[in-house]
Amino acid sequence: MNSSGAPLILVFVLAYFLGQRTGGKLYQRAYESGLNPGRNVFVLWSGRGEGEAI
Repeated sequence: MNSSGAPLILVFVLAYFLGQRTGGKLYQRAYESGLNPGRNVFVLWSGRGEGEAI
């Protein structure tokens, strides 16, 4: 068994940057379509638009 965690760390670092890029693109797409998403994904899921979700 490989005792070095370097490959696993590399996977997590790549997943982090891929997630940041994907999230940025989704945010930009939502903003351009007029959703005014803010930064809270739960507000989008609630269907209430901008503001408090709970």
